[in-house]
Amino acid sequence: MRGGRRRKSPSKPEVAASAKWPHRRREDARHLLQGHPVVFDTMILTAIVGANRTQMLVQSMSGRARIPDAVAGELRGHSRGEPALTSVMPPPNGSFGQLVKDRQIAQTAHTLQRAWRGAKAISANPKIDRGEAECLAACKVNRNWALFSQDHRAVLEAPKWGIYLYGLPELLMFFAAEGRCLPASAWKIYAGIAGAEVALVCQHWPVDSSSEATFTQCFAVLTAP
Repeated sequence: MRGGRRRKSPSKPEVAASAKWPHRRREDARHLLQGHPVVFDTMILTAIVGANRTQMLVQSMSGRARIPDAVAGELRGHSRGEPALTSVMPPPNGSFGQLVKDRQIAQTAHTLQRAWRGAKAISANPKIDRGEAECLAACKVNRNWALFSQDHRAVLEAPKWGIYLYGLPELLMFFAAEGRCLPASAWKIYAGIAGAEVALVCQHWPVDSSSEATFTQCFAVLTAP
């Protein structure tokens, strides 16, 4: 505790949530709660499919999901080795969500790629970071869209543009809020995914007892009346 100041006991769930969760108030999760469109990156989708939770995702997000063209291309490539990924792909290859293919988004994404990697590198390989760039560009162009990603580019760039950024824990928390699983089960799903692939450990969510307690607190925020 800094400066010797004592905090008052929390009287509402909004105050109780740990400071390491970026969405500490119900208001911060409004894009999830109010049904706004949400953009998905490749990593989040492949993680859910790999954890055999595709049905939860499809039932909860199919009508809201937006899949950038580059992400659809990445999924299409991965599906050659993992056919189950077709269940989280937009038409014409799948039936999940809506494909996002727009000139303004494409141009914005290209500008981001050049800023990140340099014009020469992108000219040599236009696919470098293309999925991440299109995810951010889609939310930048469509200001009421939120983003499900935990790619380091998204973590760095989203706050600059006021983009609401969520990761795997928030998605699983939302599944629990909708009654598709219990909060404890949602945390176990995340822990299982993170344990199988360390790259999927969210910045604010290491797999430990402290984070599990925070997850429970934040679920209370999300579901508070």
